[in-house]
Amino acid sequence: MKKFEILYSLQGVQHKKVIVSENRTQAIKEFSAFPHSQIIRVTEVKKGIKDYFPASVSKLIQKRISSTDLSYVLYQFGIMLEAGISIYTTLHHIAHSSAHPKIQTIFARILEQVESGKSLADSMAEFQEEFGSLGIALVKIGEKSGNLAQMIFIFVEFLRIKNENTKKVKNALAYPLFLIASMMGAIIVMFAYVLPQFKILFQSFNKKLPTITEILFQIESVFSVTIPYVIFIATGIMVVVSIVLQKSPHLQYLKDSSILKIPILGKVILFNHMYRYFETMRLLFSSGYPFLDMISLSSEMIDNRFLKLKIQQMKEYLALGNPLKDSMQRIHIFEANILELIKVGEESGELEKMMDLSAKIYKEKAESRQKAMLASIEPILTLFLAALVLILALGIFMPMWELNSSF
Repeated sequence: MKKFEILYSLQGVQHKKVIVSENRTQAIKEFSAFPHSQIIRVTEVKKGIKDYFPASVSKLIQKRISSTDLSYVLYQFGIMLEAGISIYTTLHHIAHSSAHPKIQTIFARILEQVESGKSLADSMAEFQEEFGSLGIALVKIGEKSGNLAQMIFIFVEFLRIKNENTKKVKNALAYPLFLIASMMGAIIVMFAYVLPQFKILFQSFNKKLPTITEILFQIESVFSVTIPYVIFIATGIMVVVSIVLQKSPHLQYLKDSSILKIPILGKVILFNHMYRYFETMRLLFSSGYPFLDMISLSSEMIDNRFLKLKIQQMKEYLALGNPLKDSMQRIHIFEANILELIKVGEESGELEKMMDLSAKIYKEKAESRQKAMLASIEPILTLFLAALVLILALGIFMPMWELNSSF
């Protein structure tokens, strides 16, 4: 099958569409299903590197849309709608002005679908991976209520919370990961380039070397032979694991549940997810979204399959008529003080306020655990790096001292 890019005009505006077909003629026939459009040019798209990989691998290497890029575009979308500009003009503007090629493609396709008579939410559903169920549901609410711009802004707020949360976790892990990368880099440079030179020098003196130096040279001999295979095998394993995880929900569930059991880090991840969950519930609750749907839809802000399944179980308990506090208690992922807040909110009619307070508590807990994690990891990694440098230094300088003393 070949790809053909069709440049066409619709209501005086030029658009592009890619059709996969056996030949040029068949592609034009398939395109004729779109009424009121005039073909300007048909060009065969040459295969790129991604086209030679399986779909699962190609998906891994293609350029993704970041939450920051998406929130910026959607904010622009909401501003234009709020200013009274039509959906068609807004979609056309984004499709032709965005600097991100994938955003251009997505919004051009959405415009095409809207012009053919589909609703905006149904048109966006084709790109659920990018917008998520949450974003599509909010757009659907906005279309029905006539408050589309407001719902777009709420979705932008969700993305902002998610971005802020992700950035904090990355910043917390940045220094430990830098130290680990530095150690690995130092080990590779020492064993691949530095030790072989000293090995030749020391062996030329025909002297007995210190035990620590002998051990380092033996490791270097094994390292120099095996490192290319280790890198190749490790890379292959990472690619295979990524593909298998994408295709196996059960393995994703096991991976996500295992991550939550990691000391300190597991709590950081859990508290961050719970902060996002309660903040999302609060915003949906304030917008009048149906309660049961709000419970499950808010889980779209959670990237952990284990936690998502727990939230689904909570919704099932609620559907049987159980209070929210009791349903939350039965899934064993919420703190006792949070359960008490929700109980007070249910009884007093201040549930939105208690959701907001719960989100703030989880946010503070996440930040506190992140600081504790850094406080415990950094000294250990620094000590390990110092020990590594000391061992390598002794392995090199001890023979030099002994050789100097023998002359």
